Formats: sequence, C-alpha cells, structure tokens
Amino acid sequence: MFQTLERVIVVLIFAFGLVYWCGCASMGRPGGGPADEEPPQVLKSVPVNGALLIDPDTKFEITFSESVDPGTFAEALFISPLPEEKPDISWRGKTVRIKLQNQIPENQTVVITIGSGLSDLRKNNLTESFSFAVSTGSRLDKGMIEGRVFDSKSVKSMLVGAWSVKADSIIDPIFGDPRYLTQVGEDGKYKLEYLPDDTYRVLCWDDKDRDHKFDPGVDRIGFPWKDITLLSDSLEYMSFQPTRIDTGKIKFLFASASDQHHASLRINRNPQWNGDLILEKVHIEDSTQSLQITSAWYDPQDSTRIIFRTEKQLADQEYRVILTGDTMHSVFRGEARPDTFPPAITFFNPEKDGRD
Repeated sequence: MFQTLERVIVVLIFAFGLVYWCGCASMGRPGGGPADEEPPQVLKSVPVNGALLIDPDTKFEITFSESVDPGTFAEALFISPLPEEKPDISWRGKTVRIKLQNQIPENQTVVITIGSGLSDLRKNNLTESFSFAVSTGSRLDKGMIEGRVFDSKSVKSMLVGAWSVKADSIIDPIFGDPRYLTQVGEDGKYKLEYLPDDTYRVLCWDDKDRDHKFDPGVDRIGFPWKDITLLSDSLEYMSFQPTRIDTGKIKFLFASASDQHHASLRINRNPQWNGDLILEKVHIEDSTQSLQITSAWYDPQDSTRIIFRTEKQLADQEYRVILTGDTMHSVFRGEARPDTFPPAITFFNPEKDGRD
C-alpha cells in the first residue's frame, strides 16, 4: 500500500513539474523590444517612374512600406510644375491617391516628390526625398540641379525652389510658389530632377511653419551666385550657405521683371523712402548703360517690395538694381512680355482724410 502511495506522489510531483516547465517554455521573450527606428519606404507608384504618353486625367498612387502620418504627407508632397489648384488626396491603408484638379498639358513632364519631412506613426522620417516622373508626351525632361545646403544648424526644415527666369513674373519665396520645389535631406543634399531646358533662379529657405514660404523675420535663406541654364538635359550643381537676414541695414534680396516695362525689388525691410527718394537711392543698369526708371512705388500689399516702371527692357538682357553710392545690387533679366500692369493710385496729396 505504501509503495502504491509513493508511486502516486512521484507521479503527481512529475506532473506538476512538467506543467511548470511547459509554462516557462512558452513564455517567449519579454514584451517591448527595441524601438521602431526604421524610416518608411516607397514600395511602388502608379504610374511607374518614367511612364510616357499617360492620360491627361491620370490619378497617381503611392504605396508605402508602413502606415505614415497623413499630416506630414500633405506637407511633404510637391508636384512640379506647380498645379494651379491643390490636388485631392485620399488614403486606403498604406496607399495614397493623388488627383489633380486640371488636366495635365500635352507633352508635359510631371514630377511627384515626397520630401524628407514625411514620417511614419512613430515619427521616423524619410532619409531623403523620393521623386518619380511621368509624361503626357513621348519623352521625359531629364535636366537636373543638385547640390548641398551647408550649415552648422539643422537643415531639416529647409526647401529648395527653382523659378523660370524667362517665364515667372515674380521670383520671390515670400510668396512661395516656385515652379519646382523639394525638401533638403538630413545630410543637406537636395535634387531638383526632370527639369526642362530653361534658365532657373534657385534659392533655399527655412519652412518652419510648413507653408512653403519664406518669413524674413524668422527663417534663414540662401542666395545663388548665378542663374543656372540647363541645355540638352544637362546636370548643374549649386550649393548654399543660408543665413538669417539682418533687419537693421537695408539689403537687396532679389529682383525680377514682370514685363518689358516693370521690375520689382525685394528688400529686407521698408526703408521709409518716398517715390522721389527711391529714384535717388536706386538705379538700374546693364553692362554698358543705365535703364531709365520713370517711377517707383511700394507694393500696396507688401511694403518690402518696390515696383519700378522702366523704359523698354531688352529681352534676356542682364540688369543690375544698384543702391547708389554702394556696391549692393540685385540682378534680373529683361522681359519681352508686353506691359499688362493695371494702373493704380500709389500716392495721395494731401493724404487721405488729411485736415488743415
């Protein structure tokens, strides 16, 4: 009897030991694990990169390797050339659909860029911008401008934009809307790809509030030392060293021509010059002679922008806007377009509501 009882006890001990051992064996590794630090990746696009003869009403789709933050996607999406209206954006899981409001023009290369500001749900950002291009024509434009932004501070929030010197009437990042736009990567490098042959003015600036525009009181800005001309799908290099603008001393930032009789100059602050004093302080010249300024006034909506009416400019001629008695200047190219500038009242004498 005692032997039988001993056998029962041994069996029970063995059974409890087996259950305990199995429970331990099934526990696996502790929860948590290493944090997710993998950036999202683009798995595919529709149409594929390089697609030709696409339908003018084509909808674009991009599929990511993981779920991304839709808010950062909207801020990091760049479509070039810049469409007139914002596109419709819709999501289905990890795939986003982009629908342009207007048809794509004939023989037009369209570039979709996802900037490095895109992040996943754990705030991991793309390490560099991603671009793909398609065309409604039989070939892609393949010109490229690339370079690097050098600064001891982070350049993660910076944009690089390119305007057509010949086609864009206003070249000014305060208004945003460059023809081609991209974000700078974490390493400071950038690429503007699939550009048509043209002459471009390229600038870089901070975009801390994510509106794609330059804020002179807050943002850094980098200026080019020359305009870039792309010929036969060429590659050009342009680097920048951005700085914050000193709002004390008057500085000329950039100039452009809107038509053959009008040019504008962006300055860092309103110098409080009246129209006559502007004509004394500023003159325009090319390499051989002066371009007469017949009148000048401040933009009614922006007192840091001076508008000049000039004698007829020579198309594509390089002109310099110069501060009299100083070496400070800003360059623009003459415009061939006819004068379409509407008349405007720029000065009252006596002032409106003035009283004796």
